[in-house]
Amino acid sequence: MKMKKRRHRNLLALFLAATLTLASLPGTVMAEEIADDAENTVSTESAVGTENTVSTESTSGTENTSDTESFTACAKTEGCTLQDGHEGECITPEAEKKVVKEKRTVSTRTDAPVTDEASLQAAIEAGRDVTLAGNIELTKDVTVAGDVVLDLNGFVLTTGGYSIKVGGGDLTIRDGSAGQTGKITGTDYIVDMNLSGGNTVTLESGTLEGTGWTAVIRVASGDSFYMSGGIVRQTQSNATYVVMVNAGGTANVTGGRIEGGIRGISLAAATSKLTVGNMPAGNSQTEGEAAAVYVSSVYAGNAAAAVVLNSGTVGKVFGNVGTDFVLNCWFEQDVSSSLPGSLVAERIDGHWIVRALTEEDAVAKIGDTLYGSLVKAASELKDGETLTLLRDYEGSQSVAVSADNAVIDLNGYSITNTAEGGYGINFSSTYSTSGAGGSVSVINSGSGTSKITAATPLRVHSGNSQNLLPLTLGDNIELESAGDTYIELGTSACIEYSDAAASYVKTGGFLSASEDGGQYIYGSFVAAAENDVNKTAVLLNDYQGGIALSLI
Repeated sequence: MKMKKRRHRNLLALFLAATLTLASLPGTVMAEEIADDAENTVSTESAVGTENTVSTESTSGTENTSDTESFTACAKTEGCTLQDGHEGECITPEAEKKVVKEKRTVSTRTDAPVTDEASLQAAIEAGRDVTLAGNIELTKDVTVAGDVVLDLNGFVLTTGGYSIKVGGGDLTIRDGSAGQTGKITGTDYIVDMNLSGGNTVTLESGTLEGTGWTAVIRVASGDSFYMSGGIVRQTQSNATYVVMVNAGGTANVTGGRIEGGIRGISLAAATSKLTVGNMPAGNSQTEGEAAAVYVSSVYAGNAAAAVVLNSGTVGKVFGNVGTDFVLNCWFEQDVSSSLPGSLVAERIDGHWIVRALTEEDAVAKIGDTLYGSLVKAASELKDGETLTLLRDYEGSQSVAVSADNAVIDLNGYSITNTAEGGYGINFSSTYSTSGAGGSVSVINSGSGTSKITAATPLRVHSGNSQNLLPLTLGDNIELESAGDTYIELGTSACIEYSDAAASYVKTGGFLSASEDGGQYIYGSFVAAAENDVNKTAVLLNDYQGGIALSLI
């Protein structure tokens, strides 16, 4: 009987000991589970990395103790939860709450498959990731106000005349379908970043296809467009832009294709930035690197824009091409006429590369400045300067000069324009000084005979009937024409008389004697008679025209 009582007492003692042990365990486990579901909970972990523990040695007769019995609060910062004299920064309850919030791993973002416009609008405007589960057509703009990943999933989103507006969040577009058939198509800006600034749009895969007259993507100040894959194309043949990068905007295209548009990627201002391709692994890019990214064309509205074409293939670069542009890609077209004087385009294995110009391959020079393009050199000729040819020119563009007192020195070389109806050299005046004796000249300082061959080898026109623009044609120069017009003289243009000059004016031509004793051939009877000392003019050839030969 006594043994039974003793056994009952032992069992009771064990039960009480177990109960005390469970009661003394820290509340960390349950508290942390709650913290995962509430943002404003306080972590039960000590900020200095030590756990708050309660002794469980009560079964051996030792008292339960807590560190809080001897705790003295920090007096350095009001509300600090650490003990006075602690090391490091103070910790407040608000800071502890922030730590717990940052530790949360459960995302509030959900991937919402959508099949209709209302669901798409709601998901995007709520900042949720979206996967299309059907074709959708917009009837109004949709605004990205939070970070959103849009997976086209092989379906078509038709924006029509509406846009995906990006302001207050970043947008990533991809196509997760195996066939890569996902597409967004529209007639207005498909992606318009012209809202708040500071936003990013990334195209990883899929197609953005414009069918109207505006750009497919507009990048505004402070915004960035990144493209690592996919296609951005403009199908409207006469549309100007595919990607428009306004002042302060940035575009970075390291993969995929930009297709169509007159200007392709257009940089509007000095603060616009563009990078195409990654740096080649070697000294020059490989065929694989050239095929990794394609851009139909790059247009620079300002030579100070930041343009870096590291690799890939670009149709052409044009506009105001700056001397600091990096042009290491392959070009589909000869871009010589768009390059600064210090650069030249060279055709190698079916594509064009740009390299530094040397005296051996320069085509022309103005003073000490070398040019790889005669057309480019002529366009940069200033009043009073001389352009000297360094080799023959043959092409389909006219050598156009707009300057007063300018000289073209053929230097023993020839100019051939193969274009139908084209000009060899086309002179016009800047109007500024021609009324006070401005002139233009074509001379040949070389030892051999130079030729100018074109539908019309020489054309001179002042652009202002009140400003006289005389032309001087030097010796050892021959003009060849497929037609009957060798020299075309505008209303106020004339050429200093010589037997050679007179022989080239096949139709009309009015000879006038000036007060300085010189003789000039005019294209206009009125201009010839007005500048003649006797107010008369001599007709050199048969004349056909609709203007009466009268001074009235």
